Amino acid sequence: MLISAALLAQRPSRPANGDRQLSRMKSELTLSDEQTKKIEEINKSFWKEHARLNADSTMAREAKMTNRKELAEKRQSSIEQVLTKEQREKWATAKQRAGHRPEPRSEANRAERLKKELGLSDEQVKKMQEIGETTARRFREVRTDSTLTGKNRVDAHRQIMKDRQAEIKKVLSPEQYEKFVALEKERMREHRRPGDHRRPGDHHRKQQG
Repeated sequence: MLISAALLAQRPSRPANGDRQLSRMKSELTLSDEQTKKIEEINKSFWKEHARLNADSTMAREAKMTNRKELAEKRQSSIEQVLTKEQREKWATAKQRAGHRPEPRSEANRAERLKKELGLSDEQVKKMQEIGETTARRFREVRTDSTLTGKNRVDAHRQIMKDRQAEIKKVLSPEQYEKFVALEKERMREHRRPGDHRRPGDHHRKQQG
């Protein structure tokens, strides 16, 4: 059972959110000093990457969403490795009682979800998972490449998304792809911030204009 990390993919305003979470974990899970120190280091690394991601004005909305999910999943996985099995189960139960949403999905879970929504075969599920992992890796490489700035970074993000769509189109039937695009658009609307009515790509058009 995985611990919940629903808040990790959001846009918290300050590291105090992570401090409060750690305080709860120490109280409810009886963390050792060593566990506490390791989780503090994980949180520090997460906030550093999160701040850098938010400050990147060249990154497209789709790319930021993908990177936020990746950061959240990485932090969640790292924390889980610090906890014992009993602590992980206890923390998951505590989160459920608090009414948090499910933790961010891994690429494997996303592929399984699409299997149900699109009627994918096992082979298609495997290929969709590979595409998701490749896309996340490429975004990570762009994010950490200090030689890329401004338009080059924007172009890199666009190319990654273009390549992703092309690969997905090869895997899915025309009917499945049409439904997949509709599902992606719906999820984009669900993740859009209140009051933000921009369409995908508006950010780049504004910069280039």
